[in-house]
Amino acid sequence: MQEPTFDEAEWDAAVSAVDAAGERITAGAPEVGRVLVVAAAERLRVAVGDEHPDYAQAVAVEGDALAALGRMGEAEARYRAALAIHDLYGEGDEAEIVRPYRVSVLGRLGYLEALTGRYADAEAHLCEALTEATLVHGEGAVELADQHNSLGVCWRFAGRYDEALAAYERAGALRTKAGLEQPPGHFHNLSGLATARGDFIAAERWAQQAVAARRAGEGEGFAHATDLCGWGDALAGQERHGEAEAAYRQALALYAASGSADHPEVAFALHNLADALAEQGRSAEAEAAYREAIARKEATLGPDSHEVAATLNNLAALLGDAGRRDEARQTATRAVTIVKLVLAPDHPVRVACESMARTLGAS
Repeated sequence: MQEPTFDEAEWDAAVSAVDAAGERITAGAPEVGRVLVVAAAERLRVAVGDEHPDYAQAVAVEGDALAALGRMGEAEARYRAALAIHDLYGEGDEAEIVRPYRVSVLGRLGYLEALTGRYADAEAHLCEALTEATLVHGEGAVELADQHNSLGVCWRFAGRYDEALAAYERAGALRTKAGLEQPPGHFHNLSGLATARGDFIAAERWAQQAVAARRAGEGEGFAHATDLCGWGDALAGQERHGEAEAAYRQALALYAASGSADHPEVAFALHNLADALAEQGRSAEAEAAYREAIARKEATLGPDSHEVAATLNNLAALLGDAGRRDEARQTATRAVTIVKLVLAPDHPVRVACESMARTLGAS
């Protein structure tokens, strides 16, 4: 592998700049972080070459910034480029040094794939990350909690709720064994799973814990906005649509303030806001929010994402209720076309889309 071509102080400074960029991304300033990490990556490329693990780390952090900005395809390319560098190190002592970094990038890539609906790919990468992390830290180490948690998210998105719960419980048990408190994301994920299963009382309880823990620890940034959306989902499930609307609007304001206005989470919030508006009989506002959610999902997740289909399905229902049957059928047909390509027959989103198409008489 290539050796540094200038002094170690410059090398260290570039690594510190990558860390600083990562902190800006986490703090809700992804564009600032992206600019910083691109500059730091170039410094590292000159210092240690483009096959060094530190350069790979900079590439992966740029992927984090791009993902936070909603540029998922570019983010995935950066993660894969970082992994390609890690894979140059083969076996032996060098591989042992690189393995923890590779675990981290595998986990980030798997999470992105889960978010974009590629569950088989996500599961493969996340299971690989768990295997690698076990080699690094040992069976039962608390460091494995993040890998179990990410697998839980993947399985929840895929509709495999029992497996998701088991994964979340494994993550929680590892933290408890290590004497650690559960992070806000643990409660957030349990809330989302309870909502998916229709247990909205439990979902609200978990969401309240997530919001309180996040506000106390991290403040009201991007992650807090996702917790508010989870709370809104629990409220909507209890037909408290006015309260849900308020939660979604507060979340959207936080997303805008965080610099992550193009993240897919914004599209999810708009979809749910549209649902709340539709339930309150505010059809014109709901339609506008659905169409904005569709446009944002297409831009960040791709036109064939099942998330696009989910919003098309709800828009079809709204149009059907308004007597706009031809538009409703066309919209439902597009939704079904997507889900038949990307989802298993028993996935909840596919089931809902096919049911709506039948109701509307769509092809």
